[in-house]
Amino acid sequence: KDTEGNYFVYLFTVGGYYAAYITADAERTIDLSVATEFSEADHYAFYSMQQILLYAVGPKLYAYDYVRNECKLVKDFEAEITHLAMDYNSNNDNNHFVVATYDDTAKKGVVYGYNIEDNQNEINVTPAEAEVWETGLKVVKVEYRNCTY
Repeated sequence: KDTEGNYFVYLFTVGGYYAAYITADAERTIDLSVATEFSEADHYAFYSMQQILLYAVGPKLYAYDYVRNECKLVKDFEAEITHLAMDYNSNNDNNHFVVATYDDTAKKGVVYGYNIEDNQNEINVTPAEAEVWETGLKVVKVEYRNCTY
């Protein structure tokens, strides 16, 4: 964010194992007239397969394609989103991400798995089957230990 309230995404290329080989290739401005409530977002996650930025505002999850300048409300969870992150480690899938919510009134937390389609023409996000875990906790971070490596 700059001093005038504009938001940007920077694209980088890593050319080697050392930080000296990282170059900034491009800058994209977030169109706040399209990216609904972006300036109020609490959580962000970048989808590495396409130029899509997931972000959360309160109970709402959005997906914003910053190349095609398209934004989609993925879901209103009706409970505060407390965690949002891409999740490659649990199943070796670049298209998977996790959302955690917490309802302060009901004292109920839920962790959801989601998939995002690797499609450059549209934003397609779907719930992962059988990936809903209820808890009495307010989940603020999810980590996996993948024993296959």
